[in-house]
Amino acid sequence: MTPAFMKHFFQLGYVTPDLDAAQALYKERLGVTQFLTFNTAERNPDLANPILVGLAWTGETMIELIQPIADGHPLYDCAMPKDGVRLHHLGYLMYDRADYDGALAWLEAQRIPVVSHSKMEGMLELVYADARDLLGHHLEIIHMLPEGRAFFEQVPQN
Repeated sequence: MTPAFMKHFFQLGYVTPDLDAAQALYKERLGVTQFLTFNTAERNPDLANPILVGLAWTGETMIELIQPIADGHPLYDCAMPKDGVRLHHLGYLMYDRADYDGALAWLEAQRIPVVSHSKMEGMLELVYADARDLLGHHLEIIHMLPEGRAFFEQVPQN
């Protein structure tokens, strides 16, 4: 039986050593011309491993481009290409806490390890799970709160 959280797919998450070059690639080759770009250190100065992020909607799918600011990022280094972009995770977005909790229970039942758990007060809670042995990539499971929904609505539609 298909896990219930899979109906909430919304995002392709890529890592890149050069966010500007990755955005240029998406613009020139794929027609994704507008990104919302930010540095996570500006939003959370205490963050141990800040990243640069570019977000863009294309239809119902969000593209996330991630550039770690320092080498050796504990979450993203495993997929980092020398140049260009490489798929790191598929993202699943839930607005209902019960759906989010169900996804976490499924990960535990499948013995897929959660390798990162983050909360942004009032915005979202998320986990990354390392499903590389099963699927070849990580899973990002997000429980979205109202302020987070407003933030995602600012992401440009291409």
